[in-house]
Amino acid sequence: MTNISFEAPGKATGTKVVVSDVSKPLPDAESAREHGVKLYSQLKAQGLKDVVLEANGISAVVAANLADGLLRGSYAFNKYKTAPQAEGLLNVTIVAAAPKEAAAAFDALRTTTESAFWASDMVNE
Repeated sequence: MTNISFEAPGKATGTKVVVSDVSKPLPDAESAREHGVKLYSQLKAQGLKDVVLEANGISAVVAANLADGLLRGSYAFNKYKTAPQAEGLLNVTIVAAAPKEAAAAFDALRTTTESAFWASDMVNE
């Protein structure tokens, strides 16, 4: 599972910096989540492991939902596969104008998403 954290501008360090154009207004939380899932797939396809996303132009709530989408994109059930899916992103740092608020908003989303992962695992058993 991908580790996601939030940092203030100028505080993030990482091996790879990806500037994502998420400053365009996303109409709702679901759009931000969908963008996060797509972004995860694109970054995984590039073979990246540690990523810093510069997303200063978005609100804390949108940053949290983008992070939730990234987390949702990381789900894989490999228990019975002879060739498990390749590991994707390990660490994502989202640079947001209000990192503490984004992290607080993400905490509840993370709990829900991790519960959905658990439920998916049980269904796949």
